Order: sequence, then C-alpha cells, then structure tokens
Amino acid sequence: MPRSIHPLLRTLLSLFLYAAVYYALFRDIRSIGFLLAVIVIHEAGHYIAMKAFGYTNLQMMFIPLFGGFVRGEPSGVDPVRKMIVLMAGPMPGILLGMLAAMIYSQDGHMLFRDIALMFVFLNVFNLLPLTPMDGGQMLETLFPAWARVIQTLFAVAVTMALGLFQVMSPTPFPIVLILFLWWRMFRIWREPGYIENEEGGRSIPTALQQLLFVLIWLIFMILPMISLMRIWTNRF
Repeated sequence: MPRSIHPLLRTLLSLFLYAAVYYALFRDIRSIGFLLAVIVIHEAGHYIAMKAFGYTNLQMMFIPLFGGFVRGEPSGVDPVRKMIVLMAGPMPGILLGMLAAMIYSQDGHMLFRDIALMFVFLNVFNLLPLTPMDGGQMLETLFPAWARVIQTLFAVAVTMALGLFQVMSPTPFPIVLILFLWWRMFRIWREPGYIENEEGGRSIPTALQQLLFVLIWLIFMILPMISLMRIWTNRF
C-alpha cells in the first residue's frame, strides 16, 4: 500500500495551493501575504489550543477561496475547553490587528493601517454567529437549544441589510452572500439531531460560564470594529 503523506507536508502543500489560487486570481502579492498571515495565525491558534488540551490526530488544512481548518479528536466532552479552542483562532489576529491600529495612530504608516484592516475584519467576520464559522460553533456550544433560531434571526437581519445595500449600490456581491446565507440555513434546519442537550446528549456550560464567554465574545467583536471605524475616519 502507498505510504500516506506526512501531516506537515500535507499542510504545507494545501497552503501552497491556497496561495497559488489567490495569486492566479488577483496577482497582488502584498494582499496575498497579509491574507496568508491572517489565516495561518488563526489556524495556528486553534492548533495550539487543541494540542494543549490533548486533542489527538491533529490536522491543519487550507482550502482555496474558503479558508482553513484544524481537525482533531478531543480527549473528552468539555464545552469550556471547546470554547477556548474556538476563541483561540480569531483572538490572536484581532489583538495583532488592534496593535497595528495603535501603531498606525502614532506614525500614520499605511502598512499598519492595511494590517489592522485585514487582521481585524477577517477575524471579527469569523466571529459572526453562523456555522461553519467559529462564531456559529461558539453559539452551538453555548446555547445549543437556541442556536438554530438565533442563526435564523441573524440571517434575516443580514439579508435585510444586504438587500438595502443592493438597492443603494447595485452589484451582484450581496445577492451571492444572501444565497450562501440561506443555503446554510437550509442545511442547518434539515440536519437531524441538531439539538441534543434536552435529551442529555450534549454538555453545555453553566449560566455563569455562558455569561462570561458571551461578554468576551462581544468585547472581541465590538472593540476591534471601533478601531476600524477610527482608522476609516482618521480620528485616532
């Protein structure tokens, strides 16, 4: 039987393919470099947290035009550890982006502005409450009985906002996002056994832990966006 590819080599090959596809499409080495830095740091955060909590069979892969993922087998069912693993992806990038925003506020170098915009926007976007993004998985971990309803309400709100944007600035991009959004909703609602905690099949955090994680989640969404708004309006 042929020998399987080493996990590290498989990761590097997928990263190379990821970069090659973006280069073929956009030919902007600087932006591609920022994008690779964002996604590698993001997935490395997940990987390190999983490693620290004893996950086995870890595998990191990058998928062109979609992003990346880290897969592993947990040592046990622990929603608190799962929340930490999920947060470990976007938070390092958000902190780096906010640091870059602070540096930009001092010297005005456009490089730090671009780094802040890329790191903050992509990681905060990943915190939105929609699976398969980290935010959607966090919602399912914290409130599995309400996750499907909350995601649907979020989808309705985003659809309205994108519809307004479509009216104000005709472009096919909002339509594509709306179609993707409701395709996800269709997949979520047709999944059998989506809610398991009522039968005791899914462990959930305590009320205090839920409150703590929600506060951290909101802080890491709101404060970085304030930084971006200040960059946008040059009011640091």
